[in-house]
Amino acid sequence: MGALSNESAAVEFIDKAADLLIPGGRLLVADIANSDKKDRFIGTKFGKRFSENWSNHGKVPSAGEEEAEAATILSGDTKMFVASDKFIISVMKLYRRRGWECYSLPQKESLPFGHTREDLLILKLPT
Repeated sequence: MGALSNESAAVEFIDKAADLLIPGGRLLVADIANSDKKDRFIGTKFGKRFSENWSNHGKVPSAGEEEAEAATILSGDTKMFVASDKFIISVMKLYRRRGWECYSLPQKESLPFGHTREDLLILKLPT
């Protein structure tokens, strides 16, 4: 399928995965970068300090080697699709209109990008 470089590719990918679910099945679409969530976070005093520390040190405070390496790789990925609140809500509506359940889940704040990313849980209800 290739990289998920835009909204339509992301929806197509999610749809293909969701089509494989049996009734009662669950799909977790994890680690979705959300620009609106990031903007809200950066708008807080804590977010500003966090962002400044990130810029000055190139990694999350107290992050391990693996997290720092992942951050370096992801920060250079210019083709990565970055979602918005509008995208998250549109995916939730899409599956709810189908009669499924869909929830936006926050990530743990201790994760390197926990303040700027979220997960979607899609549940295909039993028939």
